[in-house]
Amino acid sequence: MLKYVILYLEKLNQISDLHDFLLEMAENHVIVYELNEDVTEVPPLDESILITDRKEGAWCARELKVGYLLYETEANRLCSFADAVCIIQGFDGIDYEFMNHMYERSRGIPWKIFETERCLVREITVEDLKRLYEIYEDPSITAYMEGLYPNPKDEEEFTRAYIERMYGFYGFGLWIVEEKREGLIIGRAGISIRDGFEDLELGYLIAKTHQGQGYAYEVCSAIIEYAHNKLGCEKMNAFIDVRNEPSIRLCEKLGFRHIGQSRIERKLLERYQLIYKDFINYKKTV
Repeated sequence: MLKYVILYLEKLNQISDLHDFLLEMAENHVIVYELNEDVTEVPPLDESILITDRKEGAWCARELKVGYLLYETEANRLCSFADAVCIIQGFDGIDYEFMNHMYERSRGIPWKIFETERCLVREITVEDLKRLYEIYEDPSITAYMEGLYPNPKDEEEFTRAYIERMYGFYGFGLWIVEEKREGLIIGRAGISIRDGFEDLELGYLIAKTHQGQGYAYEVCSAIIEYAHNKLGCEKMNAFIDVRNEPSIRLCEKLGFRHIGQSRIERKLLERYQLIYKDFINYKKTV
């Protein structure tokens, strides 16, 4: 958990929107340090993240082995800060949740996306793959979707790249679904981007042992709410094999409407679409 923010910024006292950020950090018990030539001590680095607007700050972060955010200015806009966790253009709207997420990203800590009554939905880690291979062993799981790589090392490589490129760039993707009571991974679900389509896509997978118990509806409902509240998503797609009757029933229960067919990776799939306001209205009747 983030406990310290280190500021290494030029003309710190001239940043007009810093005050509210400092209050937000203080309210969440995060201590903010200003790093300059007069400072001889730094806070515990494994609980810290740095914000800088200059190359010296980026170098300092690398030396200290802490993640850093780039505070973009006219002076540094053309410089390379390729290893920055994120680029910010001001402190307005930068809250504790955002800073803690940036800290977690810099430390390779999976984000907890949300909890439902029975489930925790979080980002995937390579340590989850052993359990996922167990889930995918059941032939019914891959009847209508691709399986994992036959070689676990290939899947591990893919997962590391997915974490860096999908989570790291977009901040969302397919997540792990964990049953809270037993702490057991029971599937995966989340949001993806489909080439050629403007709207985000809902996807899910629940282990055979936990199907028919309402987990898919519980988690997918929460994902729709999350996509709307956090990402501003007003519409969402789902692409389903016509033979996959359980998924069709789930989409209809969620309020998706069949709007036609689409060819996805050489397969003709049924396209269902959800409009958020219809989801809210539909939930009232379920």
